[in-house]
Amino acid sequence: MPSNHLLIIEDDPALLRGLKDNFEAQGYRVRTASDGRTGLDAALADPPELILLDIMLPKVNGFELCRQVRQHELDMPIIMLTAKGQEEDIIRGLELGADDYVTKPFSIRQLMARVSALLRRRQSGEVEVHRFGECELDLVSHRLLKQGVEVALTPKEFRMLAYFVKRPGRALTRSDIMDAVWGSSVIVTARSVDRCVTTLRNKIEPDPQRPTYVQTIRDIGYRFEVPETSQEPKHDGAGRADDGKDHPRADEIDHGARGHEISKRELEHAREIQMGLLPNNPAVEGLDIAIGFDPCRWIGGDYVDVVRAADRRIVLVIADVCGKGLPAALIASKLHGMVHASLDAGRGLAHMMQELNEHLCDYLDDNAFVTMAAVAIDPVHYGVECLNAGHLPPLIIEPTGKVHRLQHAQSLPLGVARQPMTSQQTAINRGDMLAMFTDGLTELTDAEGKMLGQDRLSEHLTRTHIDEPNKPMAEVRDELKKFLDHTRADHRSMDDRTFLLAQPV
Repeated sequence: MPSNHLLIIEDDPALLRGLKDNFEAQGYRVRTASDGRTGLDAALADPPELILLDIMLPKVNGFELCRQVRQHELDMPIIMLTAKGQEEDIIRGLELGADDYVTKPFSIRQLMARVSALLRRRQSGEVEVHRFGECELDLVSHRLLKQGVEVALTPKEFRMLAYFVKRPGRALTRSDIMDAVWGSSVIVTARSVDRCVTTLRNKIEPDPQRPTYVQTIRDIGYRFEVPETSQEPKHDGAGRADDGKDHPRADEIDHGARGHEISKRELEHAREIQMGLLPNNPAVEGLDIAIGFDPCRWIGGDYVDVVRAADRRIVLVIADVCGKGLPAALIASKLHGMVHASLDAGRGLAHMMQELNEHLCDYLDDNAFVTMAAVAIDPVHYGVECLNAGHLPPLIIEPTGKVHRLQHAQSLPLGVARQPMTSQQTAINRGDMLAMFTDGLTELTDAEGKMLGQDRLSEHLTRTHIDEPNKPMAEVRDELKKFLDHTRADHRSMDDRTFLLAQPV
């Protein structure tokens, strides 16, 4: 468990309490302040190992606080929390000495991961200055020098170059670069990545038309290469350059191309397997059920299921694995097997969740976790048991439009810490609709970059249910998919979209 000392300076009392509770639950020692003056005094009197700092603070704003902390030669990481997403505010914060920023509304999972990464980097003595050719990139001061002269980088160019230099020789897909540079809450296209690469090459490459460092990998993305010290090439007897290295033969190049096709087929097969894990016929006696599952990549890290437990109750499960792609999909598949095994063995929801959490705490790394909500319904009397581990709250929507939010944030996400699990008991009536979903829906952004959010999603489902309370769940699912597609317009989805709808019949 972490034992790091954090100082959180935030004037929103609800957000301040939520942050304090979440970090303390993971073992952090946390002090708080609700205004800039108190926060500055606390930082100078007993310097923490990391500061979470709001910008819009009473008495002393976050910019001035950051400046004074650095003026006193304190070097702890500072993460700025701000409702302002404008680039000039971010630049100002970074220039004053902030190490990172998170724009509100933010995911607590993402914030915890960033805090953990900054502290780990600080404690491990990670290399902060990277040199390549005539360039020197300082990750602490956010400066790029070329031949000793500072080169101005935009925030996006800096984040892209920092991402590249930390991963030399690795193939980096455009999707990975999008996530690292723009983040999952901003909709961009592959063309945006290419444009940023072009401007970055113009600033770091000896010859931008024949790039040495940022090399293009056709149909995949880019690779950052730091060439060895240049030497005069030797020539063999036929006049061909001989650099002392074995060059790939034509058949080896062809083999590489075939390998790419094999990888594509393997991903297609992995997608087929994952789709095959979805319930074939989710409808069960007494309940009308429909599922939506739309991974943002070939395969996804969401898990959704309908399981008949040993006590004859119907258990509806939805989970979101931190991360994307194949690693997250492997964990999601593991969840599928463990949930079925536990419920088949007669375990209750609390026992099942406890087993999952213990297993994930043992095997996941420090930055990985799973949010999960499970709802068990008695298909005869319609009693409901809900257990939520850090997931978005399931909704019960009455035909009148009244919305009941079930258990939320009662337990931490799975894999974070060993903890007791407590469930909620309630009921659902004929005519009510149950909705469960992942944050791929609520964090979906429209053409203007505005998130859909829980309230707008709930409003859409409520209007649909009021208009036709007896509409089959398959039709409600299809209408919700159209609504989500309309919301994101022509932009690329940055997260898996998974949901489950159920209604007693």
